[in-house]
Amino acid sequence: MSKERRWVVDMDLEKFFDRVNHDVLMARVARKVKDERVRKLIRRYLEAGLMEGGVASARTEGTPQGGPLLSNILLTDLDRELAKRRHRFCRYADDCNVYVKSQRTGQRVMAKITAFLERRLKLKVNAAKSAVARPWQRKFLGYSMTWHQNPKLKIAPSSQQRLAEKIRKTLGAARGRNLKQVIEQLTRNCGAGLPTSGSPKSKECWKSSMAGSDTNCGRCCGGNGSVLLHGRRT
Repeated sequence: MSKERRWVVDMDLEKFFDRVNHDVLMARVARKVKDERVRKLIRRYLEAGLMEGGVASARTEGTPQGGPLLSNILLTDLDRELAKRRHRFCRYADDCNVYVKSQRTGQRVMAKITAFLERRLKLKVNAAKSAVARPWQRKFLGYSMTWHQNPKLKIAPSSQQRLAEKIRKTLGAARGRNLKQVIEQLTRNCGAGLPTSGSPKSKECWKSSMAGSDTNCGRCCGGNGSVLLHGRRT
């Protein structure tokens, strides 16, 4: 996020893994996979039945969850469209952020990309979960950003709260259990409850979070969401 691009178009695709059109996806697969036997195998994988409540039903749309491979194949068209329009963007699987210079530009980008997704890829943008906003007001892959001129990556408050709740539940049920087992459970929680890359937050933030506080530490983050830099609120 540069100093000029202080707005983000945060797009959420509505029930993406449940709504993928098989014909649209297979058309993209066929661009690279020329072996018809492989294409038939992929089609059979997509159309494998679902078991719900002990009843098997045929799958007419959607893909199995658990990996970004098929979503990347389908959404390559979105990447190319954004690149053609010279947008600065970041996408992982069905999560996509586009960074723009103004709110008005962001609203225009949101409208055009929404129309592109619906027309070309038969996908729907979830209007309730999508927004044009400041990057520090949104969350992307468990992270957010500070809002001063040289923004820094920080773990989103909701990710901290999720981890804190897991740890509280583990410690609450720890009485009478073997200490080694408790430590192993806490280690698993810490691995699953937060983004996988390095933590940019200070120890004070973690102490505040573990104590159940909804506020940030007051050193790297102000309690109202602002950033304290060298003793000055930016």
